[in-house]
Amino acid sequence: MISLNKIQDILKTLPIGYYLGYKIEAVCVNSRLSYYDPMNDRIVIGYKQLPLDHLNEDDPEVENMVRCMLYHEISHVILTPKKQPLTDIQNIFEDQRIETLLKRFYLRVDFKEFVKKVNNYKPGIKPETPFDYFYKIVRFNEGPKEFVKRVYEIIYEFKYVNNLNHIYFPPSYSEAIEKLYKDIEKDFYERWPIVVEEVKELKEETDEELDEELTEEPTEEKEEPSADKPEEKNSEEKPEESDKEKPEEMEILESSDFTTDDKKEEPDEELTEEQIEEINKRINVLLKGLFGRYSNEKMSNRINTIIENAQRKKRNRGAAIKAYSGKLNPKRIARPGHIEDYKWFEKEARKGDFNRFDKTQLNLFCDVSGSFSGSETKINELIKCLIKLEKKNQNFKFKLIAMGNKNRIVEDSKRFVSCCEGNYLTNDILDIYKKVQTPNTTIYNIVVFDGDAQSFDGTCGESLKKLKEENQKAWSAWNHQNCVIISDNDNRTRLDKGSPNAKRIYTKNYANELENNIMIALGLLVK
Repeated sequence: MISLNKIQDILKTLPIGYYLGYKIEAVCVNSRLSYYDPMNDRIVIGYKQLPLDHLNEDDPEVENMVRCMLYHEISHVILTPKKQPLTDIQNIFEDQRIETLLKRFYLRVDFKEFVKKVNNYKPGIKPETPFDYFYKIVRFNEGPKEFVKRVYEIIYEFKYVNNLNHIYFPPSYSEAIEKLYKDIEKDFYERWPIVVEEVKELKEETDEELDEELTEEPTEEKEEPSADKPEEKNSEEKPEESDKEKPEEMEILESSDFTTDDKKEEPDEELTEEQIEEINKRINVLLKGLFGRYSNEKMSNRINTIIENAQRKKRNRGAAIKAYSGKLNPKRIARPGHIEDYKWFEKEARKGDFNRFDKTQLNLFCDVSGSFSGSETKINELIKCLIKLEKKNQNFKFKLIAMGNKNRIVEDSKRFVSCCEGNYLTNDILDIYKKVQTPNTTIYNIVVFDGDAQSFDGTCGESLKKLKEENQKAWSAWNHQNCVIISDNDNRTRLDKGSPNAKRIYTKNYANELENNIMIALGLLVK
């Protein structure tokens, strides 16, 4: 069994930065999920996804498998839309698309051999189901040439689909995959109609066996035929023999219709050298925007300037605060000519008193509705800068609260916004607000809403009106002086009534206003 630590050691040696243009971390976790974490610039590989059961740690094949798996996942990060819920059929085709488009992008990676090893592939075996037939055609290029050709025509037609510019598959791409599957399914039943009957007979036989086991009745049918009934015996055996012959004949696929490893033809060469070169240029441009996403140097420098100025002021006043922050002795003050003023204090301030509110926290309550998607990049740039600041300064904490179809505190490892939900502000925001108010900490809360914060919950008309009345208390969540609310006029009446003590800014320029107020908040928090 290959350990997770072994995989992690291999990942450290792989030249990910060579392909992405800068160094990026790759980690292995005990999960079935693999993904790119844009806020921390790292690739996460799911240990349970790796097909390593048949290998030991000393086998050189281990590194090849990890290499292929890692770059397969990076390829998904580059090309597969970030919010696409894939069906099994789409997933199979998308695997082939990303590997075809990037097969010459990575060094020492053979995706074609990798998928064969993972599936223990053997050429020339008759597919058992239409799904199996589809898989063989798409992933192994084993099947009628007309279908194999269509696979690569679709891949090239939709070469532009990528993670940076698309949330979902274009409808025409999904339709092309579904159409291909239906045509392959139709061909399957035309080519092997006997399979349908075999499945039906197998089901009937299985049902009969189960009935016999449950009833535990004696099986009289198993009684051997008597010698005086040879004709009945022969008549029963002949159909059985003929049934067995047909599937065996179908095991060998027609060479005129199928392409297998035994032939020298390479169906995936349907993409010409010129097409591959064009795709590589497209990928190189895409990489610059995708990896290192949400990095804003100007914004980062602005935050660094605030921190540096605050630290310099703190150093300058540190000694004075410490010397003049003890318990005053009035008798000593009465004799200023004989006693230095710093001795008016009987003892220095305790370290705990001085550091009590050194800890600071910024809470960002952010709208994640679809109408806010235009501001998504800017907000994620801000979030990334705050995460970096948090790593540099152990006394600073940042919390993200997403407000969409439901309100929730976002896990630290997933702190970024994806604006694709509806939104409906409910009273549970009151409890969420309380949870993120950390004791003995200077806290600043910033709230940003795009449009009506109670615009969608799946209801309408009188039902929606009733729900809005029931959730009127939600607007009082931020009725505190350390809260800034950025919204538009859709929420003005409810915010003015519910949170009169908060600073309220009504604007359409949400992202820029948010950036300015975060900078102001940081200036107040770290001074």
